[in-house]
Parts: sequence; structure tokens; C-alpha cells
Amino acid sequence: MRRRIGLRDPRGLALCIAALLLARSTPARPWWATAGESNAQDFLPAAQAFRVSARRVGQRLTVHWDIAPGYYLYRSRIGIRVLGADRLASPWRLPTGILRTDRYFGPQQVFFHAVDATAELAGAPARDAAPRLQVSFQGCALAGLCYPRITKRLVVTRAASSSRRAVGR
Repeated sequence: MRRRIGLRDPRGLALCIAALLLARSTPARPWWATAGESNAQDFLPAAQAFRVSARRVGQRLTVHWDIAPGYYLYRSRIGIRVLGADRLASPWRLPTGILRTDRYFGPQQVFFHAVDATAELAGAPARDAAPRLQVSFQGCALAGLCYPRITKRLVVTRAASSSRRAVGR
């Protein structure tokens, strides 16, 4: 008759401990990922990958994105809306992006490193006015992670020549 190995048996207890230690030492990867592929722990949180800020100098509003190395923003997925009573005298302007064939969306213009969107406010600037913006955008990591659409509200402070920036909340 065969003897069953259980937790009361020293060999069974040692086997369970070894299995638990091995399970804790392996990185968390989806079952389909090969050993060389990245996992979610390898990617920056969206707020670090795409830092957005806004400033106002005179009538000009500028929304600025700092894009971390290895990440990019889709030009077509950027949307900016002025909230409240403020109106724009011109539409938002973005530079032409770099053409990239994206595996999720096909041919797209994208931005690496940094990008600015600019627009002019209509009317005379109020002395203490702080325009509010709703900014939405979407980007990806070159390693394959595509972030969901991100929406932030920004309060734009009036910048002096020192270029103070209001950061998204």
C-alpha cells in the first residue's frame, strides 16, 4: 500500500513550502506572454507617461504634454474644451505628428517627447480670470501597452515670462 504525502509528513511540508517560494519568485505575466515580453509592472502609470500642463500668456493658451521616453500620444485622440464663460478666438492648433502605422488604429500621426496645443482667447483678458479646460488624450507605450482615453480638468493660471504652468488635477 502506498503512503500519501501530506502536510503532516516532513516531505510534504517541504514540497508545499518550495512550491510557494517558487510561485512568489516568478513575475506576474499573463499566460500567453513569453519570457521576453513585458508585463504591466514594466509600464509607467498614465500620469507619469503623459504629464499635461497648461499656461496662459496674454490671450494665448498653451496645453503642453511631456511624454516619457518610449511612449507616444495619438494626434487624433487629443481633445481640448474650454469650460465656463471663456471663448476661443481661434481653434486649437497642433503640429503635424510623425506618421506611424499603429497595430491598434492603423496609420496615425503621433507625438514623441513633447507637444504643445495653442489657441487664442476671445475678448479682453480678465485680470484674475483663470480659464478652465477639459483635456482628453490617448497614448501608448512602444512596448505594446495602449492606455484608455484619459480626461483631465486643468485650471490655467496666468503665466509671467517665467512660464509658470498649472498642472492637471
